[in-house]
Amino acid sequence: MTVTERKDCLQCHMPATLADLELKHKHPGKWRDERVSCLLCHAAPKPR
Repeated sequence: MTVTERKDCLQCHMPATLADLELKHKHPGKWRDERVSCLLCHAAPKPR
């Protein structure tokens, strides 16, 4: 899988999981903003 956009990340990283991490203060709430790319903080996985 080639990850280039936020929607690509959310295929595997489910919103419920991110919300749980947010409650545990392990992930910022910025993931909810569709204008913010996950790739600003996280590196895209390398193609296999």
